Amino acid sequence: QGGFGITYKGFDLNLEKEVAIKEFYPRGLVTRAGILSEYSNISAARASRVVALNSKSADVYNKSLNMFLKEAKILARLSKYSNVVHVYQYFTENNTAYFVMDYVKGKSLNQILKQNGRAFTENELLPLMDPILNVLEKVHAEELLHRDIAHDNIIIDEEGKPILLDFGAAKANLAGNNSDGVEPSTMSSVIVEKKGFTAIEQIDGRASVRSDIYSLGATYYYLLTKTVLPASYLRAANDPVRP
Repeated sequence: QGGFGITYKGFDLNLEKEVAIKEFYPRGLVTRAGILSEYSNISAARASRVVALNSKSADVYNKSLNMFLKEAKILARLSKYSNVVHVYQYFTENNTAYFVMDYVKGKSLNQILKQNGRAFTENELLPLMDPILNVLEKVHAEELLHRDIAHDNIIIDEEGKPILLDFGAAKANLAGNNSDGVEPSTMSSVIVEKKGFTAIEQIDGRASVRSDIYSLGATYYYLLTKTVLPASYLRAANDPVRP
């Protein structure tokens, strides 16, 4: 479970293979109907229903849910590219939405870093990260932002291929243009922030292509140094980081 949703491991009965299922569940905006119910005999289906915490949250949630479905369609188009997790189905249920992805077996760059007990060298890292940079260019060409790029969202699969994962925070919102009609101040409740990896304008609700590039650069930095950068808003005031 992350800030924007919950990922489940599942099994596709038709394709007979393991899958990952991302449920739209923005933390701080919603809860389960079963949690709010006073009755112990509430049905499992009804208990799983996602409900907004209040009327203000409901407005933000409904707009964000519509965006989530639009983004699922874009992600399905991106499935033609390698180095990005393949999304091949999306649907609505339980008053929320889901998309179904390939279940990628492998290790994240973070797991490999810990396993190695040392930082990556430049020669080790470039062949893994350059394909991610290339596929990110294609993601941006589809007018989509990832907004959660970090060392734990890049998997090296069993064939040694790097795969960009976790589009649960993705948003079709380029150059700070809030095309979904949600004001930046309202959007802050569903902003994804990973300290040390998130650009300052994304924290302010004005993410752009540059925000993803910042996160990728921060990921490079961490993997090469085993040091997490200071939060971007601290760097903006007085940057102590040595290039």
